[in-house]
Amino acid sequence: MAGGRTSGWKDRIVLAAKKVAGLWRPLPRTVQLSHGWPARLSLAAWLLTMPAAAFGALLAARHWRTAGWLLILPVYTTLLHVAFATSLRYRMPLEPGLIVLAAWGYAEAWRGLKR
Repeated sequence: MAGGRTSGWKDRIVLAAKKVAGLWRPLPRTVQLSHGWPARLSLAAWLLTMPAAAFGALLAARHWRTAGWLLILPVYTTLLHVAFATSLRYRMPLEPGLIVLAAWGYAEAWRGLKR
């Protein structure tokens, strides 16, 4: 484009992906919490919760009539922060619901292992 200005769809998609990654990143950006034991604790909690919550979200999507409501707030928050500012702190109110999804994911995984 003229004047070195690029604002195509590709740039907007890349920016949206960066914002989603910023919202769901495992480590905070603050210097105090991104090194040492706080970073290890945060990473351990994220690794224990998020993959299982993603599995639980897939289960909730599959059973959307009874459990689809568990997906409304995480999807809404993600879409909202793609359009506006994003930070890890905006994900904190979602953590209890994500823990419920993670528990469901772990329970289903355990049930599958017992078969």
